[in-house]
Amino acid sequence: MMPLGEEQINKIVIDYIDENIYNYAVLIDGGWGSGKTFLVRNSIIPSIEEHERRKKEKEKEYQERKAIYVSLYGIANETDISKQIYTSMLSKSEKGKKTAGIATRIISDLSEKFLIKFDIIELLENVFQSKKYILIFDDLERCGIDINRVLGYINSFVEHDGIKTIIIANQAEIGASNFWNNLELKYILAVNNSIDFPEKAKDPFEKGLGLPTLSNKQIKLDEVNERAKQLFSENFQYSLIKEKLIGVTIHYEPNLKKVITALIDKYILHPAALATLKRKAPDLIEFMDAHHYNNLRSLQSAIHNFNLICAAIGNLEIKEYLFNDLLMYCVFSTVRNKLGKPIPDWKDTEAGFVPFDSTSFNLLSTSEMQGFKFIDEMVYYSKRDDASIRSCIQWYIEYQDKAALESTDPITILGDWVKQTDDGARSLVDVMIKK
Repeated sequence: MMPLGEEQINKIVIDYIDENIYNYAVLIDGGWGSGKTFLVRNSIIPSIEEHERRKKEKEKEYQERKAIYVSLYGIANETDISKQIYTSMLSKSEKGKKTAGIATRIISDLSEKFLIKFDIIELLENVFQSKKYILIFDDLERCGIDINRVLGYINSFVEHDGIKTIIIANQAEIGASNFWNNLELKYILAVNNSIDFPEKAKDPFEKGLGLPTLSNKQIKLDEVNERAKQLFSENFQYSLIKEKLIGVTIHYEPNLKKVITALIDKYILHPAALATLKRKAPDLIEFMDAHHYNNLRSLQSAIHNFNLICAAIGNLEIKEYLFNDLLMYCVFSTVRNKLGKPIPDWKDTEAGFVPFDSTSFNLLSTSEMQGFKFIDEMVYYSKRDDASIRSCIQWYIEYQDKAALESTDPITILGDWVKQTDDGARSLVDVMIKK
């Protein structure tokens, strides 16, 4: 199934906030670094605000709603979430814009220093009419509170107060969020032979030789870990609460063509590089598609390193192909690093062609990515030496210029004489004689 585009997602969200049949929340699900937060801040929230503004223009009595964005990243308790909501609500109020931070700090200081307990939820209800707002909770899977408690907290807004609520999460990580708790007890259960675990497929080599498999008493550590994940990685209670709370789930995947073009346009600082890379963006998209990789944070990291390289190059005369080779390998190296692949074994070589799935490389190969040792050192070790960068690039330019010159030399061309026609070969010989 094709992923939904921004306009389709915005339409689903707008339809949701206008619908009043029953109370539920919308979940936007996507992988880490896929641009969910960027989508929310730069597309969904502006779309909501524009929709509410137009409704207010058509219906003078309509009470325009404001979008309240709350990140759950690292939040330790429900009170901290309430404080964030309170601060955001104050900032949306004309009267509260100047006092939002002060008010929240006062509440926090009074609570901590004088042990005065504030019911933040009650305070919110007393100060604001909650239905004037649409709540957006981001980073659900990164919240420091048990996932089921967080959803129970959010459900109080949805079910009891009827507040339109959007949740942003990477569902693939929610079930695994509690896996590391009480791990030793989970391992004890995982080695229990009374549990019927699916049999691990036998190695084809062992199967061909008819070698016996390990006895039930001999369980390797990686198998124990795999068994524990089978038993505990799925959070069943989360599934039950989700079924009650979530009415619509939107699976988000970024439009790489649109996002990559926007990132290049926004973040590439070198003017000549910008012009070149906008034309070469399809190569970058093809690479990321080929490896099923759409983590935009990795792309931003690669662009950051590329900008540092451009700054190191300084006033060197750069040809178009070099900008493309440098950015492509910045992305290539970043993706390999993020996927846990080891740094290539460069030894004394400064540049060469690097296969994606290997640590070896071939200076003469043309089937893999043109790589640079200094880029791998930047990506893997954060090591950067501007003088070394300039030296390597200068060498690479000279190498490419020499290769380009040799590609037009008659002797070089005749070296592959089997591909030449008789007339072509005679013509090349004539050129050599004239020289």
